[in-house]
Amino acid sequence: VAHCGDSMSGVFAWTLTVTDIANGWTEMESFLGKSGANVRKALQRIAQRIPYRIKGLYSDNGNEFLNRDIIEVFCKKDLDYEIPYFRGRPYRKNDQCFVEQKNYTHVRQITGYGRIDNRQAVAMLNSIYRKEARLLQNYFYTQQRLIEKTREGSKRKRKMSAPKTPISRLKGELDKTKYATLEKEKAFHDPFRLQHNLKSKIRGLMRLMDHQIQKSHWGKMAL
Repeated sequence: VAHCGDSMSGVFAWTLTVTDIANGWTEMESFLGKSGANVRKALQRIAQRIPYRIKGLYSDNGNEFLNRDIIEVFCKKDLDYEIPYFRGRPYRKNDQCFVEQKNYTHVRQITGYGRIDNRQAVAMLNSIYRKEARLLQNYFYTQQRLIEKTREGSKRKRKMSAPKTPISRLKGELDKTKYATLEKEKAFHDPFRLQHNLKSKIRGLMRLMDHQIQKSHWGKMAL
């Protein structure tokens, strides 16, 4: 996700969103400048926060992913185990539909569409991503999954799963000890307090960028 405002010129912040196709667990990391090295560092930090082994990496066809830093170094050397790498098909933008959903609900609702281009703002944004945002989205906010889609005449009917949190979808998939650790972490946090802290941090981020970000560009959670 580009935090460029109305212009793509110069150096500005980007957010890397990583989501699990199976359970919806999502992590975000922000950095200045879209390069393979920065994306690799962001993936390293995200891999440390995900509470299970990564089975594979899927991305679009951007050159920030299709480079040696990602394919040869991160996927084969940075982790304790090697993971396969897959890219989306040419001209099939919907191949990344799972993560594209999160780019709005997990990123744009927080940051809005203004320009972020200084390190202090990036540090504050990462504080949001690594603490309140990830805890709320993965432990307390429910998500639905598309089970089946059928067409009847001119209408399409979708059958959705029951709403569940990402952590609840991990039950039975994770080792019991690891899952118990996640449950203890969830019980330690109050979602209302997390929501209050999240909005306070977002308003602080907007004030920090007040000279550049118009109020109409603020994220929904800041208003």
